[in-house]
Amino acid sequence: MFIYGHSLGGGIVLYYLLTRKPEIKGAIVTSPWLKLSFEPDKFKVAMASVVKSILPGLTQPSGLVVDHISHDKKEVDKYAADPLIHDRISVSLFHSTMDAARYSLAHASELNVRFFSCTGAMI
Repeated sequence: MFIYGHSLGGGIVLYYLLTRKPEIKGAIVTSPWLKLSFEPDKFKVAMASVVKSILPGLTQPSGLVVDHISHDKKEVDKYAADPLIHDRISVSLFHSTMDAARYSLAHASELNVRFFSCTGAMI
């Protein structure tokens, strides 16, 4: 069995591999959320740490720059027009994802499952 994850899912797969150590053949991980392309406001991050316990479902704009989704303008336009796409993230999901990403980066040397990069090269 192989597992696959992209973006947020890629970050979840890496965290799962490191913390649960499942018996699988390998993983395919594309563009995992390990580090944001921008540094979030420190005040917002601190507030998320507090608010996640009080209002875990509170949502905020994600800050995702839609134009960075693809170099293909048609794909960006399709993404922006998709009624199922939104620009929100809950404080609980943001906080958990950032913690998992920090853990995955700090423990990357412990990864003991073969995985494939987005280019298909085995790592």
